[in-house]
Amino acid sequence: MEGKDVFEENLVFGLMQKVAEIFAPTVVEIKKHSPSGEELSLKSEDEHGTRHEIYLKKSEVREKLDAIDEKGRKLFEILNLL
Repeated sequence: MEGKDVFEENLVFGLMQKVAEIFAPTVVEIKKHSPSGEELSLKSEDEHGTRHEIYLKKSEVREKLDAIDEKGRKLFEILNLL
């Protein structure tokens, strides 16, 4: 991050915030196309034309991020998963 050692200078959470900010617009687009408001639905197609769907419940994301308390809630907000 800007030439600094993320681990030595205890900037891991700042890095996580930047990554969340980068992915937030993508998460918004996924939410728009997900049939359920309670989960994210991501569809893909492999080289053989087979379609796959992955479902990620927002509650599962929240549970995982809650493990890091207030910082996790901040990431959840940045990702616009409310």
